[in-house]
Amino acid sequence: MLKHPETADRYKFITCALCNDTFKDKRALDGHTLEKHPDSIGSISNKIYECTHCAFKTVKRVELTRHSLKHPEAADSYEFKTCIHCNAKYKYKIHLDEHTLRQHPEYFASVTYKIHACIQCSYKTVMKANLEVHMLKHPETADSFKFSTCVHCNVKFKRKISLDNHILRLHPEYIASVSSKIHECTLCAFKTVIKPDLTDHMLKHPETADNYEFITRVDRFRSNTCIHCNAIFKRKPSLHDHIVRTHPEYITSVSSKIHKCTHCTFKTIKKPELARHMLKHPETADRYNFSIPCVHCSATFNSKQTLIGHMLRRHPNFSGSISTKIYECLHCAYKVNKRDKFLKHILKHR
Repeated sequence: MLKHPETADRYKFITCALCNDTFKDKRALDGHTLEKHPDSIGSISNKIYECTHCAFKTVKRVELTRHSLKHPEAADSYEFKTCIHCNAKYKYKIHLDEHTLRQHPEYFASVTYKIHACIQCSYKTVMKANLEVHMLKHPETADSFKFSTCVHCNVKFKRKISLDNHILRLHPEYIASVSSKIHECTLCAFKTVIKPDLTDHMLKHPETADNYEFITRVDRFRSNTCIHCNAIFKRKPSLHDHIVRTHPEYITSVSSKIHKCTHCTFKTIKKPELARHMLKHPETADRYNFSIPCVHCSATFNSKQTLIGHMLRRHPNFSGSISTKIYECLHCAYKVNKRDKFLKHILKHR
């Protein structure tokens, strides 16, 4: 959008006066100034957090928290919630409580947050959204669980924003019923209620793709940084899986559920990864549960994402029944449910 002066103001990009890099907000610009132009620190308006043990500075408090762990003399005294059973540390009490429920269930009485319990099994969580996802594993309750239902085609969604986005994509004539804020592309008719989706969409316009601002993506993902090696991950589960695989000595700090192989030391927080791993053990491969069937053919899959990819390739006429996000190319008929594959495909049209 930076190539269109008439719309640039609406996107509120801020340009660094020293190197012409552009940023989506002032805090991102200030962080850039601290890192690349420390001599111009006087131009920074956001609060600066300084390390008392070295010259490190940042405009993000969470980054100072992570940085302080690099100083043994400060790490122990930094304000973290510590598990008294295994010494795992968490920034927020809710994450400590979730860890206690998963790793030390015999001490659930020490949990102070409200516990949401499954009525079908022993699953417990302090995060209501986690219970909603878990309930999908129980077919006998999934239909009656609290979902937002599309009145035009009866597809169910866990969140109202997902329902609104579905209406925009498949029932645009009912746009008036959408209550979430709508983000519109100024170059075509694309609309979405999920702001990052507009950023992804702009890649489809060659006239804006090269200059569209992506540096804020790094800032958005930086909250999922490994404190042991500084690797950055897009999602918290990916960070947890990285710790399980690369830093197993810190496995007690992982709050996600860990799936373990019963035949070897393999561990992962991704259930489909365990399913694929089990195929390496002949004694279990034949009976391992691939329980998600395709309703249009006899194929079965061990994850919903794999099933969706199959439907897009083999049964494209039924793509309207898919409730998760689909990336569609404006230049050809290509559709995919994985963003990384979509981005690679877009490069073919440049």
